[in-house]
Amino acid sequence: MADKIQSESISSDTKKCSIYKSVKPRSTGFYKNSQNGINGCSAYCRDCHKQRCKTLWNADPEYRKRRLSVSKRWAESHRKRFREYTKKYRVNHLLRLMRERLEKKYGITYEAYTSLRIAQHDACAICDRHESSSIRLVIDHCHETGIVRGLLCDNCNRALGCVGDSILLLHSAIAYLERARGRF
Repeated sequence: MADKIQSESISSDTKKCSIYKSVKPRSTGFYKNSQNGINGCSAYCRDCHKQRCKTLWNADPEYRKRRLSVSKRWAESHRKRFREYTKKYRVNHLLRLMRERLEKKYGITYEAYTSLRIAQHDACAICDRHESSSIRLVIDHCHETGIVRGLLCDNCNRALGCVGDSILLLHSAIAYLERARGRF
């Protein structure tokens, strides 16, 4: 009988997760609040739930489709709230999001990016205009190799994109401008 009383007192402070059977304290946020669960707790802890969802996401395309559909419906029905949340999230996680984007899209670290900015004195590598509220520097990279070439202002980056990074077309454009200058 003493064992039964002791196990009840332990179980009031802790809970065994139904997925991986780990025992965790109830009070520290390991379990989500749930009206359907026993004692107002969900059946499984947040870590196990996250792992289970990740496994399902990777293995089951139907699950992925359902979750995306639910998220999309929620975002549409709570548009204003969703926008506010997204804005706050981006502000609070700006550096982490920037680091992830640099590594994922360009294959460089944040430290390499900042050293590139310092080397270029926060100015465009072509026109030498400094970054300001109206001039934004973007990362220029070779679309064939993916190698980062430098930082350019939007106008210079678009100009290179319009000629398809072709040196021959750029020489032709220079020759055209020189010929046109002589006529006026």
